[in-house]
Order: sequence, then structure tokens, then C-alpha cells
Amino acid sequence: MKSKINYILGLLLIVMMFSCSKVIIYETTAEEDALYGKLYIPKAERGVVQQAVSPSGEPIDLDFNVYLGGPKDAGQDIQITAAADASLLDSFNRANGTNYELLPASNYQLTGSNLLITAGQRMSNKLQVQIKPDANLQLFKSYLLPITIQSQSSGIATNRKFQTIYYVIQVSYPRGEVPRDKVLSLGANWGLFIGPGSRGSLLLKKNNHDIMSYVPDQAGVFSDPPKVVGVFWDASESWYLIDDQSIVFRNHPYWAGLFSFRINADYTMAQANPFWLGDFWNKWTLVPFKNYLLTVDANGIMNRQPVLSNVSAAKTEVATGFKGYKQLMAFKDELLALESNGKLWAYSMSELAVPSNRRLIGEGFDMYQKIIVLKGDLVGLDAAGDIYRYKDFRTDGFYPLK
Repeated sequence: MKSKINYILGLLLIVMMFSCSKVIIYETTAEEDALYGKLYIPKAERGVVQQAVSPSGEPIDLDFNVYLGGPKDAGQDIQITAAADASLLDSFNRANGTNYELLPASNYQLTGSNLLITAGQRMSNKLQVQIKPDANLQLFKSYLLPITIQSQSSGIATNRKFQTIYYVIQVSYPRGEVPRDKVLSLGANWGLFIGPGSRGSLLLKKNNHDIMSYVPDQAGVFSDPPKVVGVFWDASESWYLIDDQSIVFRNHPYWAGLFSFRINADYTMAQANPFWLGDFWNKWTLVPFKNYLLTVDANGIMNRQPVLSNVSAAKTEVATGFKGYKQLMAFKDELLALESNGKLWAYSMSELAVPSNRRLIGEGFDMYQKIIVLKGDLVGLDAAGDIYRYKDFRTDGFYPLK
């Protein structure tokens, strides 16, 4: 009986404690409302919105809406007008180092221009933007469509940073119809490693550890039998082409030494000077880029050092955020980055090998086990051991492989 009374008294005590508690509601100041309570386009926070289209493709429907930021709902209906603004083209190109042309008016249509945030809400209705491709759009050309908040009925400020959504319309082939040429069939059991060689050739390490050189004909097909340029290079794990006259080989761990070779006119290789460039290079992903060797560590931090310098050479950090890429490759003045999901990105590079913001240039590259840069072309090796060439590869377009 006593325990039951104690239990009841305990419950009463809890009820009394909660009945005495006060709910504290924080009231924002007018200054805070002005700072955070602004109108903006949420999708504009992502940067540019890229959309690939084919000149012969079907119309594509996009959309956006407007949001009221801050802690408070709209106190009254807010009428908003949005429209394309051609005057923003030049300032965008200057700020981003691009040379886009404005998407012609005949190639898009807005389903109206009015948006509404009703009282008590924060999100407006959606405005539809239909992209209408046709033969007037040039293949591998990108167009810009800036759509901005032009006016609104409230006294609430507009967040100028996210006032405009920029659509970049990339004109490419239809999805799954990108032209390619089969240039070599190796079979599924082709070997241990494959990579670029001098003057557009391919180097392949066979299962017996011999290094084979495949030289293309004028059509870019590897029609001639390969040539043995290295016998039983069992210590070598991978290689990195510096230029048509120079290449470095990395050995397997534990030591993971890097060794420099000169490439002869007949594609054979001879020791260069300096030959040994130090050990333990397996701590990084290596990417030769012009006069530099880029090293990317496990955390995605990219450093540069002079090409053909020793592992102990001073390194300068040039970028972060490169963790998780399946492949990194230099291509002309840019850096290509391949994700495991098949998305291919391009980074413009400065003369000091500093990358800029990335842009998506392809999808579906996971149909290949590996892609390789051969001069101005890109080739892909599939699971069957077939190699396909994409001639005159361009990073200003978009490649929807599948």
C-alpha cells in the first residue's frame, strides 16, 4: 500500500513540474527579419543548372519556384514576376570565363510569369520552363538562359545572390547515340594494365608482364600487330605519360618507386636522367599536367610539384575536393575526372595547374572499365576487351553515352 501511495505522489510531482514550466517562444527582431527574411529561388543555390538536349530530341520540361527565407511565414499574399533576362548574359560570361550565347527565344517557353506565395506559406507555386530543341541549335554548343525575379508585391527584400537561376543548355547527340569507332579487340583476358603511350599509341602490360606497344594507323585503328617494348617488367604496377618523349613507371608497393624513361622513335624505352625519382609514390594518385606532376592524397587534397622531380620535392597545394574519383586525366588545358557512377567532369586549369569549378560533360562512362586520353581523342575499354574511340573529343559539349 505504501509503495502505491509513493507511486501516486511521484506522478503528481511530475505533473506539477510540467504545469509550472513555461514555453519560451523566441520573437525575432525587425533587424533579423530583414537579414534572413528574403525572397530567393532555391535552385539558384546550386549554381548553374545544366541540361543536355539533342537538336532532334523531344521538348524538356524544367521548373523552379520562389521561397521566403527566415523564420516567419508570409504575412500576406506575395505576387512575384519572373522572366528571362538577356541583359545578364555578358556579366555571367565575364564572371565565369565563358562565352555562352543566349538561348534563342524560339527554343524555350515559360508557362506564364507569375508566382504566388499565399499568406501563411513560404513556398510559391512552380513555374514551368520548356526547352524546345530544333535544328537551329548547333551541336556541341552551350547556350545560357537566365531567368530572374523581376518584381514582387511585398516590401520584403530579394536575395540578390539567388535572385536568378541560370540554365546552361548543352547541345549534344541523342542519349545512347554518341558516335564511336571500335579500334581494337583484346579479349576479356587482355592483361594487367593499359594506358597511354607516345604519339597516340597504347601501352599494355600482358599477363606475362611484357609491355606491348599498339600504334594506330591514320584512321586511328590499331590494325598492326603490337610490338614488345619491355620484357618481363614484373615490378612495374602502372605508368604515366609525361609527353611524347618521356614516361614514368611506378613499381608495386612496398617500395612503389617511380622511374623515368626516354621514349625512342621506335617506341622502345631507355633509362632517362634522372632515373629514380624516389619511393612510396603509392600515397598519391598521380596526374602529369604540362610542367607539373599533380598528386592527390586519400583526403582529396591536390598538390603540384615540378614534373620529373623527386618524391621529396616541395609540393604546393592547389585544390581540395578530389576524393573518390575513379580516374583523373589531363586533357589539353583541362583535367577530366570520372566518377564510379559514370559521370565525367571537366575542370579548366590555369597555367599554374590550379583547377576551377567543375562542369559535367558526360554520363554513362561506367560502361567502360577504363577511359584513356590519346591526344585529342578519348578511348574506352569495355569488359569484353574491346576499345572504342571518340574522335576529336570536346569538353565544351556533352556526351550522354547511354
